[in-house]
Amino acid sequence: MPYDRINLIEYGQKVDRRFLAAVLISPLMLLAKKREHFLTVGYSDDDEHQQAMIFRVDKDDIRAILVSLEARTGRKVEFQDDDARRGGKG
Repeated sequence: MPYDRINLIEYGQKVDRRFLAAVLISPLMLLAKKREHFLTVGYSDDDEHQQAMIFRVDKDDIRAILVSLEARTGRKVEFQDDDARRGGKG
């Protein structure tokens, strides 16, 4: 896909408490959070229809991916919230 067709780069996180682990293992697991990292890339296809791809990304890779996409596309990453901004900018 040519980079000039990309019109959106968005980063967000989903945070879940570990309820099942708390029930099965220990109530202390309620204090632990599971954080998933998602990258959404919006683009226009050959027929000029808006499309989107959503990727789940490892937390150790997200910063490098965001910097690379910004450099290659010339677009700024949009962050879903302040937690995502802190996670993506480090």
